[in-house]
Amino acid sequence: MQHWRKTTPDKQPRDFVHHWFKAFDQLPQDPAWFVQHADDALHLMTPDGTFRGTDGFRQWYQTLRLSFKPGIDHQLERIEVSHLEKNHYQVNLLVRIEAETLNSEATTIMAREVRRIAIDPQDNIKIFDYRVRVGVVFSTGHHLLQQIANTTTTRQLQTVRHISHHRGIIVAARLNEQRLLSFTQAFS
Repeated sequence: MQHWRKTTPDKQPRDFVHHWFKAFDQLPQDPAWFVQHADDALHLMTPDGTFRGTDGFRQWYQTLRLSFKPGIDHQLERIEVSHLEKNHYQVNLLVRIEAETLNSEATTIMAREVRRIAIDPQDNIKIFDYRVRVGVVFSTGHHLLQQIANTTTTRQLQTVRHISHHRGIIVAARLNEQRLLSFTQAFS
């Protein structure tokens, strides 16, 4: 039995997300546990593209496994749960992701996620809408330095410093506090 099933309905989405990331950090070879929580009509939007259904989820998951080493660290900076109707909830997340690429490049990603989930009478959770928007990427590798997503413009950055490093270049960016707050607002 999953531990979120032992909590109250208003805490179930929050507990589920914590459990999801704890399992996801390991990037298991078999994504079956995650797939069982993806609705057959899942709509998944990420910087890698739009994916549909459980097959789409598997495809997206494989791109992550081909990009990052197991041992990712998802740190929930902010989590907000809204009850939509009946058994449907929206979960808004601001996540700091510490990861290492397969090329051994240390990477920190700030992402905003929005998930819409349904909880059935047996407390099974299905994700039917999942959106990931990357805000800022910090990396020791030059390949990821160019990935500052369209949600962050030059005007939103207070400072950008380029520092030489024996393994590449590190970009340090600090978002204006006000813009970071707007980055966490509900998905439009």
